[in-house]
Parts: sequence; C-alpha cells; structure tokens
Amino acid sequence: METHVKVRIDVLIEAPLKNRLADVLDEQGVSGYTIFSALGGRGTSPWIRAGQITDVGQMLNFVCIVDADRREPILEVLFSEFANQIGFVTTSEVHVIRPTKFP
Repeated sequence: METHVKVRIDVLIEAPLKNRLADVLDEQGVSGYTIFSALGGRGTSPWIRAGQITDVGQMLNFVCIVDADRREPILEVLFSEFANQIGFVTTSEVHVIRPTKFP
C-alpha cells in the first residue's frame, strides 16, 4: 500500500491554554487536531490529574498532522506564543494512507 510522508506535531500544554492553542492552530490553517487529556507524568517533579478541581494543573496533549513544509512556520508561531508555558512540543515523521486529510 502506498503511504505519504507527513509531520505529526504534539503539543503538551496546560488545560487553561486549550482555547488559545486551538485558536493558534486554526489561524495557521491546521485542518484538524485531536486533544487528549493527560492523566499524569513526570517532568521536574511528578504530577497527577486526579483530585484537580479546576483546569489549573491539568495537562492536555494536542496532536495534529500536516505537510512537512508547514512544520517550521507552525513551530515558529507555537514558540512565539507558548515558549514560557509549561509543557513541550515534539514533531515526528509519519506515513499516512490518505494524504488529502492532512494538508
């Protein structure tokens, strides 16, 4: 089966920034993304979502897939908007079977 190379961008960010990040991705023309709730993890110290009453302290993972040539412009905007926030951004090469779904 033929596959097509794309770039996956993962952004782990604090839940209160969800709408701001969604707006940035929309402004960058990202055609779609999925948001996952993070249950816990370890960075500079362990953290866990259980028992959190508000969004503060909760983390979300945004996942989107785009054409490889869009990676750098999107990363530049993400860095300028969220460089001082808790979380991280990663990218990886992925292979998709329906390239028109991920422009």
